[in-house]
Formats: sequence, C-alpha cells, structure tokens
Amino acid sequence: MTGHLRPVWYITLTLMLISVILTAGCTSAPSGKPVVIGQLQTVEALTPFMPAAPPGWNVTQEPLGEEINDSAGKPTVISVSGAYMNSTNSAMTADIMIQDSANATAGAREAWASFQPSDSGDAYLKQVTVDGFPAWETYLKPDQYSAMIAVNDRYMVVIAVTSTQRADLEAFEKQVNLTGLAALT
Repeated sequence: MTGHLRPVWYITLTLMLISVILTAGCTSAPSGKPVVIGQLQTVEALTPFMPAAPPGWNVTQEPLGEEINDSAGKPTVISVSGAYMNSTNSAMTADIMIQDSANATAGAREAWASFQPSDSGDAYLKQVTVDGFPAWETYLKPDQYSAMIAVNDRYMVVIAVTSTQRADLEAFEKQVNLTGLAALT
C-alpha cells in the first residue's frame, strides 16, 4: 500500500479479520434480526462512499476494491478501502474500509458477533452509535482509536486512526455518508 506504513496492531487486526472471513460460520446479524442474503454490491457501487479527507488530512491511498471468494469461487465479501495522513504530522494516519457481505455473516460481520464490552484503562471496547447506526469503538493506549459501524445488517464501515486523538476518529465518522450507504439495496 502506498502512503504510510501500517502499525503492528493494524496488521494484526487485518490478519484476524482475514481469518474470520476465511472461516465464516453462522451467527446472528448485528441487530439480532434474521437476514436475507442478497446480491453483493460491486466495488464501483461502494467506491463513492469512501470519504474525502477531513480538514487537515490528505488521501494517501485512493479507494482500492477487493473481492473475497469462497472455496467454490463465489464472491462472499466485497470491500473498498482507503488511507489518509495528517497534513502536518505524518505519524497520524487513518484507514477506512467499507464492506458488503450481502447480509451473509462473513468478514467484519462475523467478528461483530464475538465482541463483548471491556475496559482495562489501557484499552477499551464499547458499544456506541454513530449517526444512528450501531457501532463498536475501540481504544488502545496511548493514541489508537477505531470504530466498526453496522449499516442495515449488511454493510460494515471500519475506521481506524493512529497516533492521534478520539476527535479525529469522530471527524472521519462524520465524513462517511452512512445514510447514503444504508439506501443502497
């Protein structure tokens, strides 16, 4: 990836999500409602939802799409990701991924089912809402924040900011058009 190097925690989280994707099982949707598995969106349909950089930030990686297939070659997850860097401090970075699993319990949706609130003082995982959508927010001392936002039991938006403050996570959350994403069918 261009732009900036990923911290170890980001690589670990990515590897964990990949292993979850590859071993997808059956769990409930984030809302607990039964789901109807539909047609996946295309990378081209999700790309416009990658946000512009908020003030004081620059895009370092244009949206990059990915399709993950099951063992039969059938697409199970479509995602688009992008990377950002603070314009005055290159150590301050942000990454965003938008994922469509067409209501199937796969990828980030499967990880969602295993989350439990916790707080050690040096780190936390707590349930929140972002623009009316359910989300899990994490913090890892001293300066790493992330949010995983469920949009209509179908889309997951994952935002991670590093070497920064919680206010920067909130700035990126405001940049993503969650309502528009929810309107996609």
